[in-house]
Parts: sequence; C-alpha cells; structure tokens
Amino acid sequence: MFVLLLLGKLSPRRRVVSGVTCALAGILWIAVSAVAAPGLLVHGVVLAAVGAILWISGAVARRRARVTTVEYAGER
Repeated sequence: MFVLLLLGKLSPRRRVVSGVTCALAGILWIAVSAVAAPGLLVHGVVLAAVGAILWISGAVARRRARVTTVEYAGER
C-alpha cells in the first residue's frame, strides 16, 4: 500500500525506474523461491505485478506529458 501512496508523488521517470527495479526483483524472487522456498512464490508474483503497474503508469504519464507539451507548443 505504501508504494501505491507514493505513486502520485513520484515523477514519471522515477516511476519507470522503480517499476523496472520492482519487476526485476519480483522475477528474481520467483526464481529463488522456485528453488529454495516454494511458499514465497506468491510474494514474488505480487512484487513483479506492483513493479509492472509502476512501470506502466510511468510510461503513460511520460506519454501524456509529451502529448500535452506538443499540444501546448502548437497553440503558440
């Protein structure tokens, strides 16, 4: 929940970076849990899903900012 609260306060670039980091950490956690502790598989899946959500929201925010800047420049 804490990550979702920070989502609105992060810049789009930081969202993308944190999303990629969380997604990679989740995938690594899944790989380790498959070998060492199968009970932790769910935690890795959740971490990877949160990372994907952050990644996508950062990419969408960057695209919206780019479109808004282009539209604003066109009005001048």
